[in-house]
Amino acid sequence: MIKLKYAQPLTQRPAPDETPTPVMFSMHPQGEPAMTATTAERLAAMKNALRLRLQPPVTIICNPHRIGKSSCVSVHLEDSRGKRADILLTQEGRAGLP
Repeated sequence: MIKLKYAQPLTQRPAPDETPTPVMFSMHPQGEPAMTATTAERLAAMKNALRLRLQPPVTIICNPHRIGKSSCVSVHLEDSRGKRADILLTQEGRAGLP
């Protein structure tokens, strides 16, 4: 089993002069990863929904894609019962979570 470990993003509120379009993560030079409180809540909701749907062990397959000018990664999750979830992560500088 492979386990990837990354630094836990700090939760922050955007400055009033920042664009209203949320980003999932920001990474300042020589700094910690950060995300907004709204994004943290949405990610927690998605994580809880995935945990309700899938039972461990879960197989995760990631494939790179290119859609138009955007770089993407498709993430396919499947448990031993055959339950699945597919997520498309697009690198465009904006977050769009269900």
